[in-house]
Amino acid sequence: MRVTEQSQLLRINDLIHDFWFDYDEEDPESSGVKLDPTEELLEIEYRWEDWSNPRRDSGGFLRSTLLIPSFRGFLRVFHVGEAQIHDRAQIGGSTFNVIEFEPSTSTVRIKTNIPIEISVVVSRLEVEVEITDESTGEVTAKEYLGGLIQSGPN
Repeated sequence: MRVTEQSQLLRINDLIHDFWFDYDEEDPESSGVKLDPTEELLEIEYRWEDWSNPRRDSGGFLRSTLLIPSFRGFLRVFHVGEAQIHDRAQIGGSTFNVIEFEPSTSTVRIKTNIPIEISVVVSRLEVEVEITDESTGEVTAKEYLGGLIQSGPN
């Protein structure tokens, strides 16, 4: 999915909200966040989880374990000029909260749930999400009387 208007960012937010990405400012090669000034591209690799297709692994009436398939996803921001990334927590990654666009400064802000601040100035708005067929494993979730508590990658 590719969007070019501010009002369409809600569709992107719905696709990536709460999904995990890695960030390592010490080792850019292994980081899931890549900035390519030549291509004017910010690319964030993340783990997309298919919660529509869980597999019950074990459990009983009161508690069960679900396995959620996960796949490699990419968030891309095009036409990037200036970029700033600040990792205040320095824990190696975060989950997406929302993507916002400020037209007056032509700035795309990627807000996360663990404070990594990502902002890029763009010459025009163009944001894309790609979810690939490449599996990244499964996420384990515990279900208690119908309520889910996610516990992390398997």
